[in-house]
Amino acid sequence: MNGYWGDCRIPTFDRVECIQQLLADYDRDWTLYYIGSPTDEFLPITFVKREDLIKQRKLLRAA
Repeated sequence: MNGYWGDCRIPTFDRVECIQQLLADYDRDWTLYYIGSPTDEFLPITFVKREDLIKQRKLLRAA
C-alpha cells in the first residue's frame, strides 16, 4: 500500500476498513461532507465545520 493507504494503522487490502480507521479519530467539531472515489494515490475526503453545515442547510431551505 502506498500514498494515503499507507496511513492505515492496520494494514489491510479492504479500503472501506482503512477509511473507517482513518476517520475514527477526527475532530468532532467537523463533520464528514464528502468521500470521493479513491485511487491508489489519493483519497478525496471533505470535512466541514458542523456549525457551517447547519448554516448552509438553513440558507438552502430559505432559498
